[in-house]
Amino acid sequence: QIGAIDISKTVIDEAKIGKYTLSLEEKEYLQLSGYCRHASPFRVQMRDKFLNSFECIDKENQTYKKKDSELNNINFFQENATNIAKIYKKESKDAILCRYVLYHFDKKDKIKFLQDAYKVLKPGGILCLNSFEYLELQHLIKQAGFKSVSDKKTYIYRKPSPAELIKY
Repeated sequence: QIGAIDISKTVIDEAKIGKYTLSLEEKEYLQLSGYCRHASPFRVQMRDKFLNSFECIDKENQTYKKKDSELNNINFFQENATNIAKIYKKESKDAILCRYVLYHFDKKDKIKFLQDAYKVLKPGGILCLNSFEYLELQHLIKQAGFKSVSDKKTYIYRKPSPAELIKY
């Protein structure tokens, strides 16, 4: 089961129907992978995967809708992400994907989110951040108890298992 949280009712309402408007970068990416003779096989494969998962509902504005069958496993919550420990049970989630969210928070809320994410994740659970958030928060992430499991190009952290905690 996937959980999706946003504080905006509009964003949640659009997410519930699977509505997605492409960013300028995504439009260029799809366009290049579709029309460029030298597009890499990976780029073409990613374009095809996207187009097979979505149907175009507004060609002029490049707005797409996720196919209904893929929305059945998602629970939507209109809530502040700092309240994840109120929404989810302790050690109930395998992963938390948090992209371009934390930079909106003040330091106190960033710390609360990271501490609550740690509580909500199962032992061995994954926290995935984007590079922008990582650069600002790396010391807070470690203070919350997460261990890095990735190289310098990706920002993935894991909640240690109880056996790993004994080592420290």
